[in-house]
Amino acid sequence: MDIKKFGQRLKLEESKTAKVKKEKEVFIENITLLEQCFKRADELHDAFSIDFYMYEEPFLIIIENMFLLKYGEAVSEIVFWYVHGRVDADGTINPLIYEEEGKEPVELIIKTPTELWKFIEKLLKTIK
Repeated sequence: MDIKKFGQRLKLEESKTAKVKKEKEVFIENITLLEQCFKRADELHDAFSIDFYMYEEPFLIIIENMFLLKYGEAVSEIVFWYVHGRVDADGTINPLIYEEEGKEPVELIIKTPTELWKFIEKLLKTIK
């Protein structure tokens, strides 16, 4: 056996299922980290009157633009609603009011990044 020829015909491809699973995991991790960033900035502002919003704004715009490029405007808006507008200061979870053309608006309570992923997955299937 010639070791130099070993693996020449070997072709590795990632399965579609693995790609979707990886995308889901990265999406959920990113949403979780975004939530933590917003929460930490809010806590610093409340406790010490330190305003990190001006500092963080360019980074958040970059992140929002990345979501926009990957998923489109509707999903990007939903993601930033989830991260920044979903929970009131008193902890109340606000519903997402989803309006589909020709149908009655639906109120959805989305509690976790996984639930957000599942909703976005369904939404993207209807958009495409």
